[in-house]
Amino acid sequence: MGLTLVKLSLNLLLWGLIQAVATNGGQKWVRANVPQYRVPGETAVLQCDYDLGNDTLYAVKWYKDHEEFYRFVPKARPQAIAYQVEGARVDVS
Repeated sequence: MGLTLVKLSLNLLLWGLIQAVATNGGQKWVRANVPQYRVPGETAVLQCDYDLGNDTLYAVKWYKDHEEFYRFVPKARPQAIAYQVEGARVDVS
């Protein structure tokens, strides 16, 4: 039996991050790391790193097929929320 790979098609909403980086000067950056392919059923680690300097992060949201499955809002309680979306499972521990 051959190895089957599926392409991950995930959209990352970084509007708050991109807006902060684009509108203010200084050493600021955003980097999203999403593996391009994975074997069905295996874990895929999605990572968003950022440095906004003195600016404040509003939110980072992850989507699968236009449905939000993860949200991180530093000022909210709880900060991290995982939503049930078919084909996406989030470990927030």
